[in-house]
Amino acid sequence: MRVTEVNSTWLAGLLELPENHIADVTATPVGTGQVADTYRVAFTAGGTPRSLIAKLTSEDEVSRATSANLLTYLREVRFYSEIAPMLSVNVPTCHHAEVDDTGVDFALVMGDLAPAVQGDQLGSSTLAQARAALDQAGRLHRETWNRGDLSSLGWLATPQEAEGEAPDYQPLLDEYLRRYPQHDTEEFTLPARAFFARAETYRRRAANATPRALVHGDFRLDNLLFDPGTDTATVVDWQTAQAGSPMIDVAYFITTSFPPAARRLHETDLLRSYHQDLVAAGITDYSFEQCWQDYQCHVWFSLWMAVVSAVLVKRTDRGDAMFTTMASRAIAAARDHDSVRFLD
Repeated sequence: MRVTEVNSTWLAGLLELPENHIADVTATPVGTGQVADTYRVAFTAGGTPRSLIAKLTSEDEVSRATSANLLTYLREVRFYSEIAPMLSVNVPTCHHAEVDDTGVDFALVMGDLAPAVQGDQLGSSTLAQARAALDQAGRLHRETWNRGDLSSLGWLATPQEAEGEAPDYQPLLDEYLRRYPQHDTEEFTLPARAFFARAETYRRRAANATPRALVHGDFRLDNLLFDPGTDTATVVDWQTAQAGSPMIDVAYFITTSFPPAARRLHETDLLRSYHQDLVAAGITDYSFEQCWQDYQCHVWFSLWMAVVSAVLVKRTDRGDAMFTTMASRAIAAARDHDSVRFLD
């Protein structure tokens, strides 16, 4: 669905109201929309001002092709319709979710969370925001911890779980370095090339790890909305939902949400709090030592997401700044934790 189809007739059908009750419909872009196009749809219903958030098929050909290949639109629609109602994770109220058989044409209509504030990927998380975010990640993981029925959800299957010859991902890194020559330095490229030479092995390992849970897959500041009064977090953008190691979300959030100095200061305490919540929920067969080691391994997921996303989705000025910031922070974390040792 495209924004040109957002009108009073469509809204009336969606809200099950007479069309003459809907007026003054406007759609204003929200965010930079690198995978899908997102709009705040303002209107009046029976004379009362209202607004909703609509995520629609991207107008960008590259983003559409990537979404069809990776099933991103399908994943988000299925998450809201099949899984979200069973979880205590804070997510927007879903009013409508549809996707066609091709996985390209979709529409997702959600409640407007204004005046909640989006996290700033280019800046730094506050400690309160980080704790609120990891509380939501912990809920997601604990409530799906080692659940065997995740394997029955075919749309959760990820490319790294497929059988066959491992693809060569080095060209993705080559294209990233061509676009962002400031990262073509020995400090960046040595660990980055070590990872991308083994990227498929790492990705299979992450997807089939033990323990295994439902993970968000893009759990970072830009995909979190914080209540300005309480810092309570709401998690959005479920287009990369998948089954895998819970540390994918935790390591990705911590390593990309703080500049390296702040991350070094807070990461151990944040991880201990996350682990203590697991134990309090009755998960006692996952030691902190294993949790810490898995965290050190999965800092590579941050580099993977930054590089691949930069190459495969619509390019914007903010996107360039965001992906290069995330990649720099990921490399710093990989160096700090000697994470290359987990690639063999």
